[in-house]
Formats: sequence, C-alpha cells, structure tokens
Amino acid sequence: MYQNFSSQRSDRILTRDAEVLRRSVGCLCEVRSVETNTMVLLGRIRIYDGEILTIVSASGRELRPVIYNTEYKLVLHIPGTQAASWHGQICGSSRQIWMFDQVYCFHQEEQRDTFRQPLNRSAHVLDISDGYIPHFDKPKLAASKPCRIIDVSLGGLQIESAQMFRSGDRIMILSMTLSDGGEPFSFKATVRWVSPLEDGLARCGCSFESLSLRDENRLCAAILQIQRNDLAQQRT
Repeated sequence: MYQNFSSQRSDRILTRDAEVLRRSVGCLCEVRSVETNTMVLLGRIRIYDGEILTIVSASGRELRPVIYNTEYKLVLHIPGTQAASWHGQICGSSRQIWMFDQVYCFHQEEQRDTFRQPLNRSAHVLDISDGYIPHFDKPKLAASKPCRIIDVSLGGLQIESAQMFRSGDRIMILSMTLSDGGEPFSFKATVRWVSPLEDGLARCGCSFESLSLRDENRLCAAILQIQRNDLAQQRT
C-alpha cells in the first residue's frame, strides 16, 4: 500500500515537471554552476521533447565548449510563475545549443532563491497602487521618491526606501541603471514583503510585473555583464 502510494505521488510529480518544462519553451533560463551558483549562461529554452531540454544563448552569441555529463542548476523564468531551480546534466552541445537530460525540479525545501545579483545603485520609486501613472517621465520623477537597489534578478529586486510600503502595493521603479553610463530601466513591480530597518528606512522585496521582451533581454545582458566584470576583478 505505501509503495503504491509513493509510486503514484512520484508519477504525479514527474507529470507536473514535464508540463512545466513544456510551458518553459521560449522562456529565459539561467544555467548556473552547482558548486558556486555562478551563472555561466543566460539562455532560452528552445525545445523540450519529453526527455531532453535544449537551450540556446539568449544573446545570440556562440556557446563555449562544455564537458559531457557536467551537472548544472537551471533557473527557469516562466511568466506568471515564481522562478524555480532545476537540475540538469549535459548530454550534448555545439556552438549553438546545450542539451540537458536527467532534468528534475528541486521541490519544497530544496528550493533556494540564491540567484539574485547584489547591487548598490540609486533609483526612484513611485507608488502606483491607486492605478494612476503619469504619462510623461518628468511628472513621474517629480512624484517619486529616492531609493536604493540592493539586488536584482530576472524575476524581481530588493529596494531600500524611506517610503513605507505594504505587501501588495504596486510600484514603479524609475531611473534604475545597473552600470555607469547604462541605459536606465523603468519597471512595474509588486511589493511582496517589507522589513523595517533603522533610520526610518525599510527594505522591500518586489516581483516584476510582466516585462517586455526588450526589457527582459536588456536586463539579462546587464546582469551578465556585471557578473563578467566581477569575475574579471577576482582574477586580477
């Protein structure tokens, strides 16, 4: 009886995982080192045939050689769902694609939100919970308040602000740059949690509302460039 129940539960999990992977086709995927959690590739899911997950570069660049059977953590970003960590093993590669088999999801307590890029950048935040958003940039900035970006991922960001938000508030992040001289970002987001700090500040964890493909690609490229710069500094 117990073995039969356990087997049925395992089959349900496998079926659910397969459905999620089929929905992931066309979505962004972070490929990360299992040992260091460093992102080694930002890709898009090209094909899932029920067994093998095929990923191409999100930037269109040629892919570097990779060793067969190397294990990686895969962070899938499917619109409308929370980013989740998966495991996969290289079963084939070329300059255009990496192929993974033995793909499974880290369930429940194994999930870790550890793929955020630390930052310390200034920006502005505008409360849009009442639904009103000024049409032009200058009125938006005039109504906004300064904030600091603490970290960012493809799914959201953390900010510190003197403005007191509540879980569920809708905000707009304005004039956010991830590097000096970079084109500024503007994002709509929802506050998920709030943690008061000293000096009248609070830290807020926020999830992005639907990003345009252009903003998604720009954010991907900016995060990758930050990681390349960090790696270059570590080597010097």
